[in-house]
Amino acid sequence: MREFLTQLAIAASLTIGALNFLQSNKPPASIAQSSPQPQPQPINVPAVVSPRLHKMSLEISKPEDLKVAVGDAVSAGQVIADQNDERSRLILQKEQLTLSLKRVEGSQIIQPTAPRPVPELAPLPPFSTAEYEAAINKAELELRRSQATLDLKQRQIDYLRGIQGIDPAILEHESAQLSEAQTKLEVSQSELDLTTGKLETAKNERKQQEYQHQLNVSRRVEEENKSKSFYQNQLAEAQNAQRVKDYQLTDLKLKLSSVDDKLAQLSVIRSPYAGQIKRIKFVGQSGNKLNVELSLIVGGSDRTTSSNSSTSSTTINPLIPGNAPASTNNSDN
Repeated sequence: MREFLTQLAIAASLTIGALNFLQSNKPPASIAQSSPQPQPQPINVPAVVSPRLHKMSLEISKPEDLKVAVGDAVSAGQVIADQNDERSRLILQKEQLTLSLKRVEGSQIIQPTAPRPVPELAPLPPFSTAEYEAAINKAELELRRSQATLDLKQRQIDYLRGIQGIDPAILEHESAQLSEAQTKLEVSQSELDLTTGKLETAKNERKQQEYQHQLNVSRRVEEENKSKSFYQNQLAEAQNAQRVKDYQLTDLKLKLSSVDDKLAQLSVIRSPYAGQIKRIKFVGQSGNKLNVELSLIVGGSDRTTSSNSSTSSTTINPLIPGNAPASTNNSDN
């Protein structure tokens, strides 16, 4: 019993000491009444905005052209699809076509030179047999005179032989003259034959000259024809080469234009909004292109509200100029 009372006394003492301590630390009443009360401040809290589903239709060459995956967070303007390999291939093809175009444009087609006219052959000089014929007439005249002289001498000798007792010296003299006339006749005949032979030789030489001249004329015509034919062949080859060059230029320009069109269709596709990739679905194929439907969850992180204002605002970063946006379809889920 004594022990219980002792403990009760100790507890009472501790209680009194605590009350005294609290009374000594209490501020004066005048100071407590003059202190202003703190005012509540407005606190900005995010507004609860339900997310919406934003669908985009894309065309790519292969699955690797997609630069995002399901669950990725994207920002407005971020690249979500880019056909790098296809673009590199088309750029290389364009460079090759450009080099080929420059090579074809720089190629020169040599136009053949028209052949020079083959010079005309000089005509043969005129041929005349008058000189030879005059010589023949003279030779014939001498031959006739020699024949007449021989005949006269022969008659004289025959007459003298008929005279009785004619001096043999006279007969011998006349016989010598007869022999001389015979020799002269033979010489005249030879002169006539020689002159006639010269005429025939001149005629034959003339025929040979005319034949050779005709051959030369034929050769000239043949050479001229060959020259013209060679020129026509070269001209045809040059014209054909020009047609081939024009065709190649047209073909290369069309291919370059086609490559440029394909490059223009390979624009980088960027996300129009910030959000998170929810789904990537391959919906089909058009030619060598894959059709992809990409679903983007656009949240309300851009919307803020104030406890003392009901106005809300949404900020969407625009697409970078020159980049092709994807086909979009907004739906609230």
